[in-house]
Amino acid sequence: MSTDTIRPEDLYITNPNDAIWGYPLFNERSYPTQIDTMEYCLGLQRGDLNANNKSCPVPRRVPLRAEIILALQRHEWALCPDEETLRLLSKNLLDNGERPMDARRNWETIYPLQPEYTYTLFFKEDILAINSPRGPCKSGETLIQSEVHPAMTIASATRYMFDKMSREKMFKVVPPLLRCNYVLLRRVLRRSFLESNTTLGRPNVFRALDDVEAGTPEKPVLCNVEPVYDD
Repeated sequence: MSTDTIRPEDLYITNPNDAIWGYPLFNERSYPTQIDTMEYCLGLQRGDLNANNKSCPVPRRVPLRAEIILALQRHEWALCPDEETLRLLSKNLLDNGERPMDARRNWETIYPLQPEYTYTLFFKEDILAINSPRGPCKSGETLIQSEVHPAMTIASATRYMFDKMSREKMFKVVPPLLRCNYVLLRRVLRRSFLESNTTLGRPNVFRALDDVEAGTPEKPVLCNVEPVYDD
């Protein structure tokens, strides 16, 4: 790991000894309207990205402290790939989404596989302070290294933008890293499963509750987390 990067499990808000949980960064509870789209564009089968699917082929589970998970569920922070990664990833996802189901590329060819990826941490510094063993983090500057696949981060990055800023303000304030990919990200997340009408018992879009409503720092109960133990 680069000496300039921080592990996601090192992030904390008030308690550096808070419990660490393995959180599925992209799942049907957090993104009920986008899960089918992402599965199709990644060349996956329906249900592969369900939170309770322990054999999910795409790395998307990230170790986070409980307070950090709750802040993520409130859309107060996000991990964002660099501009080049977003452009390539968005292009390939859109292309795969246009293909017939049996002609889609495998998810491993959508973006070059790496043991770990580097992300920029963005958060609302006026309402949230994120810390690490190296001191306070800086939005738009702190780098995070994680094995989570870049495709699993674009939904939370997009939601962070939409939730925290008006459309007019977003184009003035959001860092260019996110702004230049606004259209690409929206298109990726609006595509749908055109070749299958089956359902998997996923949450109804209009009845889905934010996980944070039932979560606590002791156990964020609705986000399908698993405890992470130090060796």
